[in-house]
Amino acid sequence: MSFLGSIGKIMGGSGLEELLKSAYGGVNNMLNGKAWPKALKGLRMVCICLLEEHVISGENLKEVCTTASKYPTGKLWVSGLIEPVKLAHYFIIAMKENNILLNLYCEYKTLHLYSRSSNVCKTDDIPCNGGDSWTVRAAAPPTSLG
Repeated sequence: MSFLGSIGKIMGGSGLEELLKSAYGGVNNMLNGKAWPKALKGLRMVCICLLEEHVISGENLKEVCTTASKYPTGKLWVSGLIEPVKLAHYFIIAMKENNILLNLYCEYKTLHLYSRSSNVCKTDDIPCNGGDSWTVRAAAPPTSLG
């Protein structure tokens, strides 16, 4: 399963598919991760529409997302859509700037997203070299990006 495919699986039945269908064709390919550029553009558009009012009014987006996460639907949209789309953009920045710490941070967060969308991958302990367990510790993303 791809990264954007896991977003599609987590957000299944939430209305995201209907939102994307109003602007794009081939939404099934977007939500299963096959049309990566188109999917990222569409998911970014949905995030912008969700947060536009708060950005215009000058509210702190971190506080808005924290407040929204107190409710089940808000938690689904924040943790299942907004955070993963932000993570995808961090990953693009990490690849363009050759930033290994940001890349590790993105990979660590991606493992948690995969574990939420499937029972195949568990991230409590990642076995490495003969059963030793290790934890990925990477720098936090730059605060200037949100």
